[in-house]
Amino acid sequence: MKKLTQWFNQLWYQNSNPAWWMQCFSKIYQLGFQWDKKRKTTIPSPLPVIVVGNLTVGGTGKTPVVIALCQFLQQQGHRVGIVTRGYQHQLSHFPYHVQVSDSAQIIGDEAALIAQKTQAPVIIAPKRAQAVRYLHEQQLCDIVISDDGLQHHQMGRQLEIVVIDGQRGFGNGFLLPAGPLREPLDKLKKVDLILVNGTPSASLSQTLQPFTQKTFIFELKSQTIQSLNQTLSNPQAPYAAFAGIGNPERFFNSLRELNIQFNPYAFPDHHCYVKKDFDIPESCIIMTEKDAIKCHAFSQKPIWVLPVFAELPSHFWEVFLNSLG
Repeated sequence: MKKLTQWFNQLWYQNSNPAWWMQCFSKIYQLGFQWDKKRKTTIPSPLPVIVVGNLTVGGTGKTPVVIALCQFLQQQGHRVGIVTRGYQHQLSHFPYHVQVSDSAQIIGDEAALIAQKTQAPVIIAPKRAQAVRYLHEQQLCDIVISDDGLQHHQMGRQLEIVVIDGQRGFGNGFLLPAGPLREPLDKLKKVDLILVNGTPSASLSQTLQPFTQKTFIFELKSQTIQSLNQTLSNPQAPYAAFAGIGNPERFFNSLRELNIQFNPYAFPDHHCYVKKDFDIPESCIIMTEKDAIKCHAFSQKPIWVLPVFAELPSHFWEVFLNSLG
């Protein structure tokens, strides 16, 4: 799995002209996407829904944005509910209302982290419209944030926000499987707001030039390193830096900016950690919150966590509220 992920990342972000047969599969994917969009009827939502998603496979910083939006709306007095498909969950009945005692191995790392950070009701369902209906029927909220779901055409929505990785952008610009795109870039014309994680590359800046009025750049800011499984006043360097996220290099760069000495260990996005992963020479481990939430029981070594939060520009919030109406 790790080698396959590396192969695709190299294809998508370092190969501007994939093999012709890969491009043929991308054409087939596009036809399938268009057919799926036409055949599915949008179900009107009983609550205002904000969709936070991305156009590419892999991490863009979407989860911290969902958390930031939720916390902001809570500060405005809203009762916020969150719907997600709960990637890599092990559930069998839906909609499922996440409980405090649920482990990340059962409900998925993103759902667990969002529930922990926001204290909002988080509902898991492959059909997100079903989760929205549950929130409405149970009178759990007055506004909904959908974690991902730009391509979930059946769910009605009031606002669409797309999150883009400023470093990687849209890769080679091809649809799956030749490139990382989940849908054509025409979607940028239709979304309400665009959030770019970090300074955009030159090519991404050019692509977003027609949409400057609705584009905002944000940063993932590091917080104080925290101990996960025990208290140590002086953790020993170098750390083993574990990153099972869409773009591990972003986490490693954050550690470099903090002058933390580490040896990098990159894993596939949403990696399901096992005890063998911790058989390493380093005496201390540092990881992202999304990784750490799955690792409480796996390692006897000290584990440290680097929390991050999405720092959105001040002028974004005014535009955001105006977009909600």
